[in-house]
Amino acid sequence: MAESSRRERERQQHREEILSAALQLFAEKGFSNVSMQEIAAAAEFATGTLYNFFSSKENLFFELLVATAEESLGMILPALDGPESEDVKLSRFIRLHERIIREKSSALRLYVLESGGRCLPGPRVEAKKKEIDEQIVSRLSQTIASGISKGVLTDVDPVIAAKCLSASLESLILAAVGEPQATDVSEDLRKVETLFFRGLVKP
Repeated sequence: MAESSRRERERQQHREEILSAALQLFAEKGFSNVSMQEIAAAAEFATGTLYNFFSSKENLFFELLVATAEESLGMILPALDGPESEDVKLSRFIRLHERIIREKSSALRLYVLESGGRCLPGPRVEAKKKEIDEQIVSRLSQTIASGISKGVLTDVDPVIAAKCLSASLESLILAAVGEPQATDVSEDLRKVETLFFRGLVKP
């Protein structure tokens, strides 16, 4: 059992090393201009070994986006847990998007750049994005509904409010990674928070 666990950890580490090398190359040269051989060399693996992890370059890119999405969810969704009031949780959730932009900008920029390409994003990427969007809206709407029931938040449709907030934050993220020099992320998040709470938090 211990040997099996060690092998699994090593495999996961190798997978992460490949994804990291691929992200760097994609960011430098673009998806279409990078080969699996280049990724293998950058990750210091044989090309055949690379195919043991990913069946194609498109599959590797998909898994890179999935890993980015799951890591991002791991940053923001825990903000909605804990004993604090719902307005505090929502504020924390909004502000944590600055960390996503800071730490995941390369992968997010790749998604933005390649989403208009011939191969990407593709049905799998769009299906995964829909799944993630639904997960975020579900958690947000639960938090908003809880705040309404406690009298902390105004009586609104929790799902509509969650969708509005999620869409606003997604738009802000895409703008920030698309034009980083023209965007003050911290200030924009503050504005989103102010606008959102002006109609939601009871005085």
